[in-house]
Amino acid sequence: MERPSNKAIKLYVLELGCVANDLAWIVNNPNPGSLKHPNKASVWYQTPILAFLVIHPQGILLYDTGCNAEILDQRPPNLKNLFPFYSTEAERLENRLSEVGLQCKDVNIVVASHMHFDHAGNLHLFKDKRILVPKDDFTRGLVTTHSDPKYTGAYLKSSFDIEGMHYELLEEDMEILPGIELVILEGHVPSLLGLVVHLKESGTVICPSDAIPLRMNYGPPPRLPGAVYDSLGFERTIKKVRKLQKAYNAQIFYSHDKDQYEKELVRSSFYS
Repeated sequence: MERPSNKAIKLYVLELGCVANDLAWIVNNPNPGSLKHPNKASVWYQTPILAFLVIHPQGILLYDTGCNAEILDQRPPNLKNLFPFYSTEAERLENRLSEVGLQCKDVNIVVASHMHFDHAGNLHLFKDKRILVPKDDFTRGLVTTHSDPKYTGAYLKSSFDIEGMHYELLEEDMEILPGIELVILEGHVPSLLGLVVHLKESGTVICPSDAIPLRMNYGPPPRLPGAVYDSLGFERTIKKVRKLQKAYNAQIFYSHDKDQYEKELVRSSFYS
């Protein structure tokens, strides 16, 4: 399939701190025991929190917004122990945007791939902007956070209760700007928005967010995430992304892959 020619589009990778956690949350049984080694240790993993910024002739799009450090500080001790968040002042979203000469007010469109705390944590910085979210995931998170006062999972009630915010709820694939597509992916949550950007020099880039968080999940063979809403949906996502990758000879930028980020992507690097 021929990809669109969009020489003026640039894609920036922004690192917004990291969450440390057991790798088993991201890859199911990543370090299995055996007869000879029955007591394998867990793998403690530094998970980068990434956002992707697209500079387009018709507007500026931000894909994911990272964590809200102030809100995460208020989590129960057990969650802080399981998923500690680390960031510096330079890793705040506002400062990462400043590194590429932008402010929050310059962004026109914000896409939350899904509503978990490490992807939708800073939506409040863009409440007067166009906000796109996956409908099924948004609905699940809204109901969960507003029906159970003791809920302390990956959704934050504060991400849904932003005064003046208007959310556009997406249910199907769409081209949001010429050369930029949003695709519905399943598995990690009921629905998730993947990003496809067609670049002139670098070719097509697919950002599947947590539908395929690591290269290890993608395979081959694919490896199921540890935390998954729908295992069959994950299999459908793998097939869909492989089809897109083959059609466009695309690169995949994973949402939480420490090795890929440190060796290939690097902070505030851009692709055109």
